[in-house]
Amino acid sequence: MGRVTVNVPDDIGEAAQTLADERGQSVSSFYAEAVEEHIERLRRKQAVETIERLIEEYPSPSPDAIDELERMRDEPDRTLE
Repeated sequence: MGRVTVNVPDDIGEAAQTLADERGQSVSSFYAEAVEEHIERLRRKQAVETIERLIEEYPSPSPDAIDELERMRDEPDRTLE
């Protein structure tokens, strides 16, 4: 596992520490979980934007659009690479 150093405002750091303590987890794991959830949201947003672009590009579903959507659907969206 890699090590990353980030600077956050004091109030965010204190809130993260409090929430991590309440959940019985380390601050490090709390931040890692938060980043993972944010990445997942961004990937889902990107997928929606791609779908919207494809809908505009292919008003009536073509085999190419369906193939691309099926490929995207089958890709794991909950892993970090």
